[in-house]
Amino acid sequence: MQVTLKDVNVEKVNKGKTGYHIATVDYDYKGETRQQKIFSFVNPGVFKAIQEFPSGTTVEVELTKNSKGYSEWAKVSEASDQQKQEVAKTVKIGGSNYETPGERAYRQLLIVRQSSLNNALTFLLANGNAPSIEEVEGLTQRFVDFVYQNDEAVLEADA
Repeated sequence: MQVTLKDVNVEKVNKGKTGYHIATVDYDYKGETRQQKIFSFVNPGVFKAIQEFPSGTTVEVELTKNSKGYSEWAKVSEASDQQKQEVAKTVKIGGSNYETPGERAYRQLLIVRQSSLNNALTFLLANGNAPSIEEVEGLTQRFVDFVYQNDEAVLEADA
């Protein structure tokens, strides 16, 4: 996985005879800010390497699972320019994933059409017909029109 380092904060923990160090790494992964703790006694090579990269460096991280099932950083190296470009193509910058009002209205129309088609077929088959495509389309459109009819008079009467 490729990440961009934001900040590395190292602190000493005085526990036991000698204690140990923890590197708290703040990084960006696919536009999301995350944090990873790296202990000096778990993987000394990664602990040492992560401190040498300046902020803003893009690094390639190899992950491994520990005995408890948590992900740990097993190897860290600076990413090549080609790797950086490949990740830049996959990361969406800005924008929204939410539907626009027009997309939402169109999706709702498709749902109504599908439901109306199903109900038109059920109605025509229940009446013993062997319906043609034109009959199904016509009745489906009548159902859709009924759902989307202009109900201003009804809305005004309720107000």
